[in-house]
Amino acid sequence: MKVLISTIVFCFAVSDFAFSQNEIAPYPDNSLTTEAYVYIGVPDPSSPWLSKDYKKGFRFLERIFELDKWSLPRKDSPYSGEVFGRMVAKENLDILVDKSIPLPQRLEEIDGLARYTASVRLLYEEPDQPHERFSKEVLAAKGFELYFGKNALMLIMELSDLLPESQRTDPDFVKATQGIKDNLSDATRDWIALIDTQRNRYNRIDIYSYFEEVSETTLIVWSYLPKADQTDILNRLEKVAKSLTDKELRQEFKLLIKKLKA
Repeated sequence: MKVLISTIVFCFAVSDFAFSQNEIAPYPDNSLTTEAYVYIGVPDPSSPWLSKDYKKGFRFLERIFELDKWSLPRKDSPYSGEVFGRMVAKENLDILVDKSIPLPQRLEEIDGLARYTASVRLLYEEPDQPHERFSKEVLAAKGFELYFGKNALMLIMELSDLLPESQRTDPDFVKATQGIKDNLSDATRDWIALIDTQRNRYNRIDIYSYFEEVSETTLIVWSYLPKADQTDILNRLEKVAKSLTDKELRQEFKLLIKKLKA
């Protein structure tokens, strides 16, 4: 049975959000319709979301999580697929690299978007369970986070090109730039490790879709990563490729390695 809208609204007024332990349950799609989510306060998914829209939406999505996490928007759902699609839409993050938008406005979006890209994953992830029952949603959110890192790096590199030498070499700016690169390197290692050691926790078809997405992002950011990280990542990819028993996935790994080495 779907969560009643009136109950959601009431509980929003009286409770604070906190992630909690939940009983292992079936995998029902109790999600509301797009119209119902919009009615209770989630932003309209027909337009891109800025950080302010995520902030507004999460005030209600977090309450839904508390009441019945199976009523969260779901990927490809006939009821809520449009809402989930907007939650992880790359279009939301492309503001960071849209040069038609003033640079200060884009820089203001980084912190907010960074917070909410991670928050999407936290709504669905179940690390203490033997399987990710929100398989599609978790992997889509992880890919979304990596894409954010890519766009954040592109924005910082754009800013670097505009700054005078004295500011570009400022220790704080250098540290911030290196931090974004390090995060991207770590995120790349994380997706490799997920496919290597955790892929059985997800649906096979979802792993294929995830690999396609993260490998594309990795190819885009590859030239910006430190050489030492590139070497380490290639070694990890080659090790995993040798161990994969899934012939199709192993072939895709080998193709990615070839492209990265080119």
